[in-house]
Amino acid sequence: MRLHSEGSAGSDGILSRSAFIAVGALSSRVTGFVRTAAIGAALGAGIAGDAYATATMLPTVVYEIVLGGIGTAILVPYLMKAFASGQTNGARFAQRLLTTTAAGFVILAAVATLTVPFIVPLLGGSATEGRSADLTVALALFTVPAMAAYGIGAVATAILNSRGSFALPAWSPAVNNVVLIVAALVLLATGVSDNDSVLIAVLGSALLLGAIGQCGLLIAALRRVGVPWRWQIQLRGLGLRPLAGTIGWMVVYVTVGQAATIAVIAITRANAAAGGPGTLIYHNAWLLLMMAFGVVALPVITALTPAMSNNANNNPHGTLGAYSRALRYITVAGLPVTAGMLVLGIPGAVTLFGWGNYSLEAAADTGLVVAVAALALIPYAFSHLQLFAWLALGDPKTPTVVVSVSSAVRLAGCGLVFWLAPLAWVPAGLMAVNAAGFVLSAIVGHLILRQRLETRPVWKPAVIVKLLGATVLAALAAAVASTACQHLLGTGKAGMAAALIAGGIVLLAVYGLAVSRIRPDVSDHHTQQTSQSRNT
Repeated sequence: MRLHSEGSAGSDGILSRSAFIAVGALSSRVTGFVRTAAIGAALGAGIAGDAYATATMLPTVVYEIVLGGIGTAILVPYLMKAFASGQTNGARFAQRLLTTTAAGFVILAAVATLTVPFIVPLLGGSATEGRSADLTVALALFTVPAMAAYGIGAVATAILNSRGSFALPAWSPAVNNVVLIVAALVLLATGVSDNDSVLIAVLGSALLLGAIGQCGLLIAALRRVGVPWRWQIQLRGLGLRPLAGTIGWMVVYVTVGQAATIAVIAITRANAAAGGPGTLIYHNAWLLLMMAFGVVALPVITALTPAMSNNANNNPHGTLGAYSRALRYITVAGLPVTAGMLVLGIPGAVTLFGWGNYSLEAAADTGLVVAVAALALIPYAFSHLQLFAWLALGDPKTPTVVVSVSSAVRLAGCGLVFWLAPLAWVPAGLMAVNAAGFVLSAIVGHLILRQRLETRPVWKPAVIVKLLGATVLAALAAAVASTACQHLLGTGKAGMAAALIAGGIVLLAVYGLAVSRIRPDVSDHHTQQTSQSRNT
């Protein structure tokens, strides 16, 4: 399979760098799998599990958005400009930026923590009363302050990325995951998951300490790139006015974009109170989607962010080239993962979650939502990439407008699911609505970006058709292998694990063979040719 054009050193560098990041991201995502399964086994998909999911869902979204790249996309261009004037000036700018943002994140987290007892009653009908509400509030008093650590860690990540350090930020979430795995194992080993006081003390402390540990690791790494932690409280000369404008738009972007997340929390809690699948089932499926995104898309986006930022001012076609390459990489890597989630979602969820207090029925319900989430993977990755491109071009307004339209569609869809869907299908319906919103956002965003940069199509239609055909063929082969294993071995844990393994092997083999024959070119030579033709 050809992943770059001949003589394309830039593509070689991007591929090797993103692969290196992907190794770190994969380790973090694997420990994330274990963490999610361990907590599910300890808490189950009932009241305790839903309370945990509600308390962590918004902070988790903030974590995925901020550490998942938006914070980095905002700050890297400013940091690279500062370091271009010299290491000393760049380090001083970075230290002042870190000090200022750290103080801001701590203040915001403190204010948000004070509002927790007032926000939880707004989420989820009868689920806002009794043990469910008490557990949710108690755990949120640990998870909401953790957002300060996530924010500070995002700034440290941006500094590291601007200095060419990508590996440690990719590995750092494993620290958080290990702390939570230990807490879940303690709850499982002692059998005290039904003791709310112990559960809050053990799990709540782990949620906060894990975030602090991850942040501390990133801050400690700054010394290695010549930016040791020092308090620099002087704001004059920091260039906050343009940065504040960008951050202001991004606050609107995140707020509008997460309105649907708040609706999902409220609806799934109400659904659980009515006897249907609840918040933890949706939350776990969402985490699996984010894990897939973190492996197939985020390393590429992270590796290309400096290239997009460097080229934005003097060579917008360089930004176009980086954007186009990322689209191609994500498509080639994301299609088999999408197929795998779609046809192997239920066997995978039963294998991963069907342990301890997490029943096989709840695991199967989770698998259904995972299968629907497959449709969101590539559109979500594309819309995330487009945001990075817009920020590199210095335009935070356009992606905010696009996400506002998408969020309105998602909110309307959530309302329809709440009123029309049977209880058993509510989480899957909500995920389908979110997938539709991401598809809309990706299409609209790409069309606007194409018009702005005057781009050509990423691939010829024939290549796209061939890739889709390879994906469908691989999915069908995987479905046959998985179904055969279930018929032979049953639908218990052993049968589902065998179905997952067999289906996964067949899917990767068929897709890999097909793509090796298609040989899709993921380099940016088409973009380079277009740019050269305009300059002649």
